[in-house]
Amino acid sequence: MPIFEQTKTLSPDQKSQLQYITEQTENLMSTYFKPLPLKFNPKLAIVGSSLYAEQHVKAGIIQLGEIFNIEVNRDHKMRIKFYEQRTKLVDYIVFVLHHREQPEEQTTKQIEPWFNDVMKNKGLILDDFNQIKEMIGF
Repeated sequence: MPIFEQTKTLSPDQKSQLQYITEQTENLMSTYFKPLPLKFNPKLAIVGSSLYAEQHVKAGIIQLGEIFNIEVNRDHKMRIKFYEQRTKLVDYIVFVLHHREQPEEQTTKQIEPWFNDVMKNKGLILDDFNQIKEMIGF
């Protein structure tokens, strides 16, 4: 199978695989946002997964810019660092909870506004799948 970075195009098999992955992920997203109110741990899971997803999307945009020799807005690189800092806090909280300890209130307080931001952008997050389909062409 040709490597995308070399050919700068998708083979029919790659396109088919991406379509399958996109459809499966879109189906899984139907259960991603749980009915409110939520306890702390489900909020933490939504926040953490959203932050990691954004971090990977920004890294992918930068990589595509390099592949196609297109200058990517400097903001994308800065946002990766922004998401790295936030995911480190989420990692710390998960680590502490995993060891059946209680994280400091100051660290857990930050999760609520981040969760509210994710919920506020719920529609945009779900609409991203339509944009993915359009950009890939299926």
